[in-house]
Amino acid sequence: MWIWLLGCTAGQGGFTVSESDPSTTKPPPSTDEPTSTTGIVPTTDTPGTTDTGTPPEPTATTLPPPDCANLEPEPLEINELGNPRGYHGLAFDLDGRIIGSDNNNLAGVTHDDVFTVLGTGLGTLQQMDWLPDGNLAFASQIAGGIITFDVATGTGELLNGDMANAYGVVLGPDGKLWTADSNKVERIDLATGEEETFLDNGAISPHAIGFNLDFSRLYIGTIGGDLWYVELDEFYERIGEPVEFVSNMGGWHDCVVVDACDNVYVCDFTTSSLYRISPDGQEGTFVNWNSDTYGHGAVFGNGVGGWRKDAIYLPQPYDDNTVVEVVLGIGAAHP
Repeated sequence: MWIWLLGCTAGQGGFTVSESDPSTTKPPPSTDEPTSTTGIVPTTDTPGTTDTGTPPEPTATTLPPPDCANLEPEPLEINELGNPRGYHGLAFDLDGRIIGSDNNNLAGVTHDDVFTVLGTGLGTLQQMDWLPDGNLAFASQIAGGIITFDVATGTGELLNGDMANAYGVVLGPDGKLWTADSNKVERIDLATGEEETFLDNGAISPHAIGFNLDFSRLYIGTIGGDLWYVELDEFYERIGEPVEFVSNMGGWHDCVVVDACDNVYVCDFTTSSLYRISPDGQEGTFVNWNSDTYGHGAVFGNGVGGWRKDAIYLPQPYDDNTVVEVVLGIGAAHP
């Protein structure tokens, strides 16, 4: 059943999804340059021109074709970001904002640190992805399921309230929302909110999921430390049983993303590491963090408004919900 969240509460952990009012909300402290909280990039009048008060629409950068045979064995850069916030998931919009949770509110931050609160009292949010209608879907512990959220109005709806443990969230090539909740992988019909079990295997505890380059595989990061995959047919249905791809890679996987060369990146909590696995299953440690700066829920930048398209961005919930940029020099499998 569809439920409007505006103004509703949930016990003592009550929450509301409210229209953003950045003019009355202070951004988090930053060691970078001062941050504007108006939500509008300042403009300077020039003689002979008319100032409309609207900044130019950001445009995306493009990347050259990847040289898959000569990728660097470690990141080109690792940059700690000052103002963006994220808990377990992030998303980039076409207004040049990186969107994430500060453990209570949903906020968007531009590359030049314009900070806007998009929703309040949402609590801890898991992974998120954009839907075909332009809304943002994310897993919410307070709501006990998946919320679809309109960032323009600050309102949301409960798409499915029967997924309290959902963590991994990704829009599939079939137009359905795929989720992982430590017990099973499910697909949600966006028109009805009904879920369908894709994989319920007692030997696997799915936590994070991601598709390979041609959507012929679904990779499954697990609670347990083994990376699995499921072969998919042309209709994105399962072919056979899951296959163990890499074993004993830590113990708790918090992200699965794939680059344009079909390499898989997996975040692991147990080792505080980011692993890169080649298409033929060769695994190596790509970044080794400490327990405070370990990055969750990786997503590629979209190249809009100054954010890099050849980097992944990871929220750091144990480092005051900050965000780290890891530059790969290669873009996403599905930009």
